[in-house]
Amino acid sequence: MRKFYYLTILVPVILIAQSSTRGYFAIGGFDPRAVGIGGSYVALETGAASTYWNPAGLGFMKGKEVRVIYSNIMQNMVNQTFLAYGQQDEGNGAYGLAIFNRIVNPSYLTDGMGHSYMSAETFLAISYAKKTSRYVSWGLTGKYYNTYANFDIDSLNSGNGFGLDFGLRYHPQKIMSFGIIIRDAPAFFTQSGSHERMSANYELGMAYSPLPLYKVLTFAVSLAGIENNIAERAGFGFEWVIANAVALRAGITKYIDSGQATSGAIGIGFFKKTRTWNMTIDYGFQGKDNNLGLNHRVSVGFMF
Repeated sequence: MRKFYYLTILVPVILIAQSSTRGYFAIGGFDPRAVGIGGSYVALETGAASTYWNPAGLGFMKGKEVRVIYSNIMQNMVNQTFLAYGQQDEGNGAYGLAIFNRIVNPSYLTDGMGHSYMSAETFLAISYAKKTSRYVSWGLTGKYYNTYANFDIDSLNSGNGFGLDFGLRYHPQKIMSFGIIIRDAPAFFTQSGSHERMSANYELGMAYSPLPLYKVLTFAVSLAGIENNIAERAGFGFEWVIANAVALRAGITKYIDSGQATSGAIGIGFFKKTRTWNMTIDYGFQGKDNNLGLNHRVSVGFMF
């Protein structure tokens, strides 16, 4: 009976762990703006969060940015915290630093006999991007991953891994941008004495703004896949900016081969701009993201 109880709790945790090692900050991304537009962010992000979405986006950033993101998944079962910093250098490049931590709430991993179990993951990443022309930027992210899991009273599992992500961004004109990232190419993971090469995965996307002078409306689409599965996930979303102060977002994500229903998402953002700094507050909500339950994500960003 106790083993059955363990399984009912550990199955979603194992799903989370598997999606994590698939790619840096997996589980459908983490940024609330991206969540709000269906995860179609690979051709849009140009700030500190580019360390995940597409390091080439750093090449188009201006100044500096600090971003703090908090995510609540599966009704408080999983909590994630992300801290990132991005900065434009003196030339046509930029760099980013990020740390990410995911913890499974120990109160959800108990057996009713006073035994608690723990699962935690930490990512460290450094990114660099360079513009090769006015319209093109490339970037790469080096990452270190560590996991700790105590799913049994008498056993302890821990592991670590390294990987590289490569990205490109192309802005042929103000109304349109394209992006592609190849994650975990290469990437290696070691756990309990075994070594594993992680499967490379990709994501490509396009963003379109029909009113470039005002930037009040943006549409975005994306397609993601993994080795031997060219089309695993597709997304679509839009963002409507009102008075340059509030952004409303909506999107959908379809997991093509998993048999899951389409997942919808909504979001809202607030902006405060001054002559020397900008501040953003974003919220994103996604329903049952590929068996991982409801997702709430909040972020605060400072640009200066």
